[in-house]
Order: sequence, then structure tokens, then C-alpha cells
Amino acid sequence: MPRTLNSGSLRTGLGATNRRLVRNLVLVALVTLGLCFLALVYFDKRLVDTLSHKLIDQTTLAISSKLDAYFSPLEQGLIIAQDQLERVDFFSGHLAEDFYHVMKPFLRNYPHLSAVIAGNIQGSSLFILNDGNGVLTREIDMRAKPGISQWRRWQDGKVEESWSRRADFDPRTRPWFRNVADKDPGAMAYTEPYVFYTTQKPGISISRKWRHGETGEEYVLAWDIILQDLSILTTSLRPTEHGLAMVVTDDATLVGLPAAKRYAQPEARAAAVLESVDALDLPPVQDAFAEWEQRGRPADIFRYRTQGEPWWAGFVAYEYLPGRRYWTAALVPESDFLAELSRTRNLAIAAIAGGGILLALVILVSSVRSYRRELRNEVSRIERKLGQYRLEHRIGGGGNGTVYRAAHAFLRRPTAVKLMNPEFARSDRARVRFEQEVQAMSGLSHPNTVAVYDYGQTPDGTLYYAMEYLTGLALDAMVQSWGPVPASRLIYIMRQVCGSLAEAHGKGLIHRDIKTANIMLCERGGVFDVVKVLDFGLVKEAGQMDAELTQADALVGTPLFMAPELISEPDRASPQSDIYALGAVGYQLITGRHVFEGANAVEICAAHLQEEPVSPSVRAGQPVAADLEGLLLACLAKKPEDRPAHALDLDSRLAACGDANGWTGADARDWWQRHQNDLPLDYSRQTHTPLSNTELLVDVSDRLKSAATAAQAK
Repeated sequence: MPRTLNSGSLRTGLGATNRRLVRNLVLVALVTLGLCFLALVYFDKRLVDTLSHKLIDQTTLAISSKLDAYFSPLEQGLIIAQDQLERVDFFSGHLAEDFYHVMKPFLRNYPHLSAVIAGNIQGSSLFILNDGNGVLTREIDMRAKPGISQWRRWQDGKVEESWSRRADFDPRTRPWFRNVADKDPGAMAYTEPYVFYTTQKPGISISRKWRHGETGEEYVLAWDIILQDLSILTTSLRPTEHGLAMVVTDDATLVGLPAAKRYAQPEARAAAVLESVDALDLPPVQDAFAEWEQRGRPADIFRYRTQGEPWWAGFVAYEYLPGRRYWTAALVPESDFLAELSRTRNLAIAAIAGGGILLALVILVSSVRSYRRELRNEVSRIERKLGQYRLEHRIGGGGNGTVYRAAHAFLRRPTAVKLMNPEFARSDRARVRFEQEVQAMSGLSHPNTVAVYDYGQTPDGTLYYAMEYLTGLALDAMVQSWGPVPASRLIYIMRQVCGSLAEAHGKGLIHRDIKTANIMLCERGGVFDVVKVLDFGLVKEAGQMDAELTQADALVGTPLFMAPELISEPDRASPQSDIYALGAVGYQLITGRHVFEGANAVEICAAHLQEEPVSPSVRAGQPVAADLEGLLLACLAKKPEDRPAHALDLDSRLAACGDANGWTGADARDWWQRHQNDLPLDYSRQTHTPLSNTELLVDVSDRLKSAATAAQAK
């Protein structure tokens, strides 16, 4: 029996509510004024916290960016310098001259570079630096003159002065050599900060081991980097008027000095670099470091006191090589914010006092409107009832239907209800597709396929069906938020999709719209990373002619994941078409990018037909296991017969990959627990509109020919 509303009782309830509102209005106004004042005081403190966090984050990020700009060109320059040395004849009689001409441009073009050194395991070495009076080179040849260093001063490409002296050290004992001596050719490493032997300047050395292409002899090439230049960066960065920024090592050695008058001159900076924090006479820095150490070196920003004043501090690790790091630090006194916040607070209190007179009216009007709005929503919820299901809110939509969260009237179980859009309800073709979708899904029972519970029709003829309600996140959202997934997790996910497709293909059904937006990761019964394949709106029986594709050049699907045969001959859909789409899904998960990208659908379709995909390892910029990479590319083969024969075949080949057992249920649970604060409490409430049922009604053949011609012209 339909549920109805009694208008008399409704009026009675509204009147009673309004009387209660009027009776309590004065009390609410007074309490609200008091709460506003207390909230204002509270939010003053919170605003200080927020501004401090923001400024510290911005400062440490700025330092890290400057460190990137400081170190990255040096690493690339060292590789280029090594390549230049390949052309030097190490057995010629003019080795020092060749070394001078090859390395001098690097000294000129890299302002932080103090000296360039090259040496071998026998102890021979070459050295070049600019000392301000010209360019000096030193050559130690352990073959011809062991233990003797030959010095030359160069001016305008010619030797101006030359002298010899006994070498008072072994280059092989210096940090720049020892750092990579036992590593393989091609290895690169940084030293800890130290004082250079020749120039007595503080700095670090970046070294690279290499093997000469002609002689086969192994050498070490090193650049000495002056650290006092880092202090120019840090002393110029002040988060606030009195804030400080610095860079320190793990053992509290300063490599980037904070802003202070004592460090205004280059000589003062050079003398202070590599001092310990404890040696400074800067209490804000010393107290911040001591507090940070006492707290266990937290990554979070913290509040501390120095000289009786509250400050905020943040330390962020900057890893310039795996396992090697500096700490960027920003310190901000709380007093830098209070003056401006005091003015803001006074203005706010004055505004509250002036608005107190109007507050009662505002509360009354807003309360009545809120009550009436809730009443209308309640009436709407009562009226929005489909069979045994009551609609609660919209989840998403696309194609020919809209999905709502609903509740079963008796079971009280959350359910997802897909309701056919009214504009499609009058179309026989759309109704047939909707019925085809629900019939296909209701015949599938694999645990990785979304389950259908019920099917029905509203009194006005609108079709709907109920399916299991899922909470989790779609794969495309996961990649957008957290980037590419590990190979082991990719295999873990793809094998579950294979299981779902295997059942569908076994029943003669082809999905035709497999993509990251239609695959959801869920938690089901305490099990994490459970895959659910969604949206069978484009499902087609194998070998059946699709009436919609009798129109000229009509494509149905999502271009980014569409198999070539679905573009050239849309009625040739087969299980291998889903295999291709699943390969494109795997490609996006492992690289974070689509197989082919273009300005429009036609360009993307043309690429699927004509271009070979870039290997995942190249696209990702990092190694991908050869067995997995080969399997993904096999799935993306242009010809269906060159792909895995069916979903079970792909599943078995995934199981044979070296990373197949690298991701477990425990790993999945740990990932979800680590990211639980970043995940939406109810992802399905996000407005998620996958491009399912996408139809491209274009002159495909002519457009693809035009795209191919344009590509050749380029």
C-alpha cells in the first residue's frame, strides 16, 4: 500500500517546532555569541598553526627545489665530462694538455665546481682547478715518474709556469676515489662533506667510475663541489621576517647556513660551513635541533620554545642518492604572525558585536529554511521508492542510466540501483540494451564480477536493476592519486580480472569496455584488493551482429582501451578484444600513462591501428621485468591471433611471471591501512561518471586516413 503523508499532522509538527525555535531563540543567540568569541580565540591559535605549517612546508620545498637545481646539473655534467675523456689518449706525451683543454670548459660553465680529478687504480691521477690566478693542473704518472707530481699553470691555453714536487699523498686514499673504487663501472656516488686537500675549502665530491673504451682500464672521475655556495641559497631564504632556513647532515653538520649577519661575507660563510650545530651561537637553531633529536627526528612540524618564545620547526629529508641524504630545515617564530592576527581578531570581534542584533533573525530564518528543506527531502525520499528499494543519493552515471545508493525496505542492506535515464525510456533500442546488460550480469556469478540482485520497472515504465553496493576506488583514481603500481600488485589485480572475464567469455559474452574506470578495488569481508569488474553496458554475445553497428562507421567503446579490430571492423568483437583492453589497463597501471594518447578520439584510434606501443619500461622510465613487459605487449598485439588465446591463458602466463607471488593479501591489507586516511570513507559517493557506452558516430575510415596522412607529413 503506498505510503502517504497526513497534512494535518505535518502542520501540527511544524507549528510545534516553530514554537520551540522562538522560545529558545534568545538563549541560542546568547550562547552563539559566546561560542563565537571562544571559537575566535581558538581559531586564532589554529590559524597560527596553519600558517606556520604552510610557510615551513613552502620553505623546505623551496630548499629541496634549489638543491635539485644545485645537484642535478652536476651529475649530468659529470657524465658528459667522462664522455669527453673517452677521446683523450692516456698514453700520449701531452696528456696534461689534453686534460686541460677537455676539462677547462666545465670549470667555466659550472660555478659550484672547484676542481676536476681523474685517477686509476695504479695511483696515477690528473687534477685541474681555477685558483683565481689562472688554471692549475697536476699530473701524477705512476708509470713514468712514480711519487712525483708535475704542476703547470696555464694562461690562455699555454703553459705559463711548470714545476715538480714530490707527491705527499696517495690519490687512492682520498674520499673521492675510495667512494667508488670497489663499485662497478658506471656507479656514481657522493662523499660526506669534508675539507679538500688542495684548496682547503669545505665541500663534497661526486665521483663516477668508468672503463676506457679503448684501453679497458678503469678510472675514477670526480668533481669537487664547493658547499659554501649552498649557504648563499639558505641565507637568502627567510620564511618570515625573523625565520631561518638551513641544511644539515645526519650528524648535525651544517652545509647550508641560516641567515645571520655574521655570515654576510664569503669568508665568514666558508669558515662556518661544516661546523656542528652545537658550535653555533644561535639558540633558535640549537634548541630546534635538540628538540627534534629528543622527539626522535619526526617528519611532522613541531612547536618548541627558545629564549622564552614559541617557535615552529620542520625538518625534511632530501635524498640526493639512495641512502644518502641531507635535512632541510625551516624555523619560524610565532611572534611573526601575532601582530597581523591581533588586528584580524579585533575586527572580527567588532563584526560579531555589530551583527549580534541581527543574529536572532538569521537563526530563525535559517532554522525554518533548514527544517523545510529537510522536510522536502524526506518527502522526496518517501516518494523515490522502486519496488522494495528506497533511493538515498546519486552515486554516478553514464551512458543510458544513473546509479543510486539505495536500501532494501526489509533487509536494510545497502544496494546500488541503476535507473534507466528518462530520456532513454522511450527508446526501444535503449531498452533492449538495458535489458541486455542486466541479463548478461545476472547470468554471471564470479566473485570478481559485480553481482545483480533484482530487476524491475517503475509505474511509468522506467527500467532499473539492483546490484551489490561497493566501497573502494576505481583503478584510474588509484593511478591518479598514487601513481604506477608495483609489478606484483599489477599481476595480482589482472589475474582477478582474468577470472571475471573467463566466466563471461565462457558464456559467450564479450565485455567490450574493459578499462581502469570499470575495475574497482574493494574490501570485502576483511579481504583487501578484491577486484570487481563493473559496467557490462556494452556486453555482446560472441558472433552476434550488433544492430547498432549496422550504421556506417559507428564505434562503441572507450577509444583509449579499444582493440584495433573494433575500430576497423566493429562487429569483430572477440574475447581477444577484451584481452587487448586488459593489456591497456595493465600498461596504464605499470606506467601511469595510457598506451596511446592524442588530441581527440580519431588520433587515438589511428594510433591503435598503426603504431606500435612504447615498451612499458621506456614509458615508465624505470625497469619492468622482461616476462611481464613481454606479456603486456603480447596482449597489445595488433592481430587478435597474436594475443593470449583467452583469459585463462593470460591468467596462467601471469602466474608464471617472476613477480607473480610478490603481492599477497597481507601486502594489500598493509597498503589499505597505510592509506586509510587518504581514501574516501565512501568512495562510491564520489561523482564517478565512466565513459561507458561511448558511441563515436564518425566517418571513421576517412578520418583515420586523414590522420595517417598528417602523421606521415610530419
